[in-house]
Order: sequence, then structure tokens, then C-alpha cells
Amino acid sequence: MRTQDLAAACTYLAGEGLITVDWEPGNTPAMVTLTHEGIRHMEAEEEGRATGPA
Repeated sequence: MRTQDLAAACTYLAGEGLITVDWEPGNTPAMVTLTHEGIRHMEAEEEGRATGPA
């Protein structure tokens, strides 16, 4: 993945409140952490797949 694509994805997800991002110089994400809302979102998707159609 290109650096610009990764930065854009991180910016979008951070804007949605799903992650927090520590940035390095040059608009490069250094560390990405799921927020509480991000964890809840991931768990809901996981549960949906487990109970969804086989």
C-alpha cells in the first residue's frame, strides 16, 4: 500500500472515531490504535459473520 493511501485510510478512520493515529513527519502513521468505538464496531462485525448465513 502506498504511503498516501495508508495516510488517507488512517485519516478517514480517525475521523470516524474508530482509531487514533500517532503521526511521523511526512504524514506517515507511526502507530495506530483502535478506540473503544472501533473495538465495538469490530466485535459487532465479527458477531454478524458468526450468526450470518452459512
